[in-house]
Amino acid sequence: MDKSKISMKSTRWHNAKEASRELGIKEETLKQMREQGTLTPGRHWKSICGETKSIKRSSGLPWAPEVVFNVELCRSDNLKLIAYKHKDIA
Repeated sequence: MDKSKISMKSTRWHNAKEASRELGIKEETLKQMREQGTLTPGRHWKSICGETKSIKRSSGLPWAPEVVFNVELCRSDNLKLIAYKHKDIA
């Protein structure tokens, strides 16, 4: 079995607030880095939608997905240094 798949499954994912605090990067910066492609979907972040997130949004969608971050991989990929270069440290 592929070791990278094992470690991804055992990884704890953090919501934006927790990830921001853990990484020392503003939540808005995390969002921008995700939207600009600096953060890789599936590696650095993923979207989840659980039963507790089943509120209806103004967009008309019957769900409210939440973005969660893999803080360990963000750290190992030096995302704080990248954010620092953009002057977006919390």
